[in-house]
Amino acid sequence: MKVMQKKLKPTAYELKLEKLRAEINKQDQSLLLVLKKRYLIVKKIANLKAAHKLSILQKTRWKTIIENRVMLGNKMGLDSAFTKKLMKLIHNESIRLQLTVKNKKQRKS
Repeated sequence: MKVMQKKLKPTAYELKLEKLRAEINKQDQSLLLVLKKRYLIVKKIANLKAAHKLSILQKTRWKTIIENRVMLGNKMGLDSAFTKKLMKLIHNESIRLQLTVKNKKQRKS
């Protein structure tokens, strides 16, 4: 015999938590969309660099980017170490993608 359990009504904090988590889900979706758009731009840059035989890693530009993004993150209230890690992760993915494009172009040649 099954015992029916009464479904408890969510508490106010549970409802608030659910609402906040829904907001996080929306922001995560927006963040991923921004990263997808960035990814498409990186592909265009990779093709341009490959066509003109430019180096994938341009150290001066990278140094400027990391400094500027960390400063911008600080102004927005983000932790410097977090911003730096995030930008390095994004940059590493950019390099990986550019290498993939470059290797495909070299195989076609």
